[in-house]
Amino acid sequence: MKFRELTEEEFTIYADNHPQKSFFQTKEIARLRGYNGWNHYYVGLTENDNIVAATLLLSKKRRLGF
Repeated sequence: MKFRELTEEEFTIYADNHPQKSFFQTKEIARLRGYNGWNHYYVGLTENDNIVAATLLLSKKRRLGF
């Protein structure tokens, strides 16, 4: 298995077809959070070029640079 960053399109296709899809794991949430200074990353596990797991990671720099 390989852990790698996914494109927005790869992530969206995977997330839209997952049986436990959540609004909090969508490109729309990533864009909404982006308006408030959050960074987003789409990451996943691939095996033989097939995505077997994916998630949206959000990060925001805190005060004093933390």
